[in-house]
Amino acid sequence: MYLSSTKLMTVLDKSKFTRHACPHCEYTTFFKGHLTQHLRVHTGERPFVCKTCGKGFTQKQNLRRHGISHMNPH
Repeated sequence: MYLSSTKLMTVLDKSKFTRHACPHCEYTTFFKGHLTQHLRVHTGERPFVCKTCGKGFTQKQNLRRHGISHMNPH
């Protein structure tokens, strides 16, 4: 069984986890990977680049979704 991050934190004792805070805004999370993704909002980093058209994305899943548009352009 898989739990969403929200439900997982409800089940687990939150006091045992470190909150990761964005140095640029009020965003906080228990998951370091989420903070890494969030920081791209401020840096403009787009590390996932389409090999077909060169468009960049902040998340790999968005690049995958975009790739479908090259297979089915309409």
